[in-house]
Amino acid sequence: MAPRGFKKTAAELFISSADTQQQEPAPADPAGAESFAVPKGYKLVKATKSERLQLLISKQLKADLYAAAAAQKISVNSLVNKIMEEYLERQGIE
Repeated sequence: MAPRGFKKTAAELFISSADTQQQEPAPADPAGAESFAVPKGYKLVKATKSERLQLLISKQLKADLYAAAAAQKISVNSLVNKIMEEYLERQGIE
């Protein structure tokens, strides 16, 4: 029951019907995105999604990887990628 002097309950204040909503949904693509032009001499390269790999490692190895990445001022992901690429090169796998 609504308190005296109020026409709507608290829930009714937050719930609106379809006819009272007048906002149109925002367009999915902003207008300026279609008119973007790549400067002359540059090439547009779209980013590709990378694959994910889940590894189980010891706590000490994790700590050592984080310390090595911090010392080189790169991300752990970059460090692991670098280590794996170097290993594959040594094995003669490209």
